[in-house]
Amino acid sequence: MFPSLPAGGVRRRTAIKTKKYSVRYAGLARQVEEVARTLGPARRLVALKADNTLPSLVAYLTALSTGNPLLILSGAVLPPRQ
Repeated sequence: MFPSLPAGGVRRRTAIKTKKYSVRYAGLARQVEEVARTLGPARRLVALKADNTLPSLVAYLTALSTGNPLLILSGAVLPPRQ
């Protein structure tokens, strides 16, 4: 997923850090590769109900890295139209 990153150094750096966990670039790349395998080789529109979570980030990066078009949906609920 991050082909320009060298095998050492940068891949060991922290990509995401929260109070609960931290993920290194190598771990993030592994997660993206796992999700990419579930999508398969066919190009498809990926709809993502995005929020501020690691799974949303992984889904976003997966769509980008696999060349799939991405539709980002808001998690906000709008009132019905009158």
